[in-house]
Amino acid sequence: EKVGKLCKNKSHDFIDGSIFNENELYITVGQFTDRAPSISNYKGMNIYYQSIRKKKVDYLTTLDYIWRWDTDWFWCSKHFGVQNKLFRFFVPKKYLNSITYFKIRVWNEKHQFIEKVGKIFGQKKTESVVQDVELPIKNCEEFIKFFHEEIGIKPVWMCPTQIINPKVKFDLYPMDSSKLYVNFGFWDVVKTNEEDGYYNKKIEKKVRTLNGKKSLYSTSFYSEDEFWKLYNEPVYKVLKKKYDTNKKFKNLYEKCVKRL
Repeated sequence: EKVGKLCKNKSHDFIDGSIFNENELYITVGQFTDRAPSISNYKGMNIYYQSIRKKKVDYLTTLDYIWRWDTDWFWCSKHFGVQNKLFRFFVPKKYLNSITYFKIRVWNEKHQFIEKVGKIFGQKKTESVVQDVELPIKNCEEFIKFFHEEIGIKPVWMCPTQIINPKVKFDLYPMDSSKLYVNFGFWDVVKTNEEDGYYNKKIEKKVRTLNGKKSLYSTSFYSEDEFWKLYNEPVYKVLKKKYDTNKKFKNLYEKCVKRL
């Protein structure tokens, strides 16, 4: 409700939010200004997301605001140890960014290093839950309640999203231009004794039930029928026929779900 009201206020240039737990949520509104009493720096020892809980007002340059989440990959840098102040002090600033963390993550996915070490120490297996979903704002309360109870990843990022020009169509990711949506981003692992994909499937089902959409940059577990109902198979087939007549490339389902 608060996010919806803030989005109607045209004086705000930026709006996003951070959910730290069931009872702790912060909405950040930003405005351009020509003057500032001081400027914060979150490219070194200071960590941006931690400042949200401490500061009611903050000032950053426009460039630093746009890239404010990158130094710690939102909060995911915790998995690489660089939120430890002593370790962070010795890490060159040029390596504190999402490019570095992504390379490490890709290397680990290839070699399964963390998983192998975990087995040696008898740790429970984990499921990677790295997703961004969009839901109509009226359904967000139900979703986040479900998420806290069933998934439990913290923190969660949220960002209001709306199609500005109703004449512009996003046929493969259809959204109602008359509605305000909220994107929820959550990127972590969940300890589990369940089969692979258990928690991701629960999220996909809930998002679908609440008339939401899920971005396809990460793992997906939809059946083929479910997938094409959500991502507009008729329009996709027209585009596929036009630009890949000889079917040299995999289709969207094969790439995003089967990961062929």
